[in-house]
Amino acid sequence: MKKDLLHNFKIELPQFATKLITELLLGIIIGSIPVWINSRSKEGFEATINGLLAVKQLSDHASFLLIPYTVICIHSFAFTRKTDRGARRFNYIHKITSEVGTNLLAIVRAGLGAMFGYLTASAFTEFGAKSNTEYVTTALYLVFTLIFCAAVSLFHDTLTPQKLTSRYKNDLEFDRNLK
Repeated sequence: MKKDLLHNFKIELPQFATKLITELLLGIIIGSIPVWINSRSKEGFEATINGLLAVKQLSDHASFLLIPYTVICIHSFAFTRKTDRGARRFNYIHKITSEVGTNLLAIVRAGLGAMFGYLTASAFTEFGAKSNTEYVTTALYLVFTLIFCAAVSLFHDTLTPQKLTSRYKNDLEFDRNLK
């Protein structure tokens, strides 16, 4: 049992580290670049930060949408469909809930990027973090948000149904003259 856990940890840790880097890059593209572009004036800087950070009602709604997505994913993972028609219907439902349920991830990525942009702009401009305490607090929020994004992204990747294709190429061929 202990060996299995260690083996799984060795496999999953590099995957999680890769997800952390990917999520940070996505956050920078979605949220930091607009902050940097608009950091020429204090008004533009603050308006961009406030625009990228989701309001509480939107965050709550997106969090609620994770519930049906999680239920569908767990059902998909636990049960197999007996017919192709049933599998197609279920995959369609999964696709819809996946699009709706992962909107939270997009919202959080924008916030992640906004925090990263805020911290980097604070280092090079006169506006932004006014004290070391504020800078460290924002950095801690950034780290926890990054871990959350990576975890949700891994959860999504793990529970997404995979295409049923063979891993191996069949080298056997029928004679072309057979009828």
